Amino acid sequence: MIDDFQIDFKSEPDQVGYKLGVDALEPLGLSRLFTKVSYTRVNTTVYGQNQPQNLWLHFGQPIGYFGGNDQDRFLALLRYHLSPMVDLESEFQFNRRGEGRIQQHLHSGVPFQPKFPTGVVEKSPSIRLAARLYGPDMIDARLEGTYTHYDNYRNVCGASNDRFDLNLLLTYYLQGIFY
Repeated sequence: MIDDFQIDFKSEPDQVGYKLGVDALEPLGLSRLFTKVSYTRVNTTVYGQNQPQNLWLHFGQPIGYFGGNDQDRFLALLRYHLSPMVDLESEFQFNRRGEGRIQQHLHSGVPFQPKFPTGVVEKSPSIRLAARLYGPDMIDARLEGTYTHYDNYRNVCGASNDRFDLNLLLTYYLQGIFY
């Protein structure tokens, strides 16, 4: 995504975000395995506007990348098809979030900040384990647990936080009622 690319390279910083990744089905001949590796970066100055009506927000949430600007994320995922009815999944993420926010551009133009990410950087590695059961009669169940550790939590130097989430999702697919 290019919000604003500067041809002269000096009037203001480029406002660029990108995602690079590779998905592979059965890598290296390992049957029933799916892998994904990606890196996402959204520069500090992306979504930079100085008029309230131009901010890239909808009800206070970023329009575009879900976390807004001034952050990057590395993701690695493995999914194993244990059987036609069961998938097992593990995922590792490492997120870095600077102090820059879309709302900070409201009172000034786009600042020139070559450092990325800016200020005190929140770092949050996380691991997620999940199992999905594809049941008969259009019913699915997904159980997942995620552990995340935060350093410099909410961009406060030295603050830390740990979070554990456990989720159970049951899905029933309606079929034929809308035809």
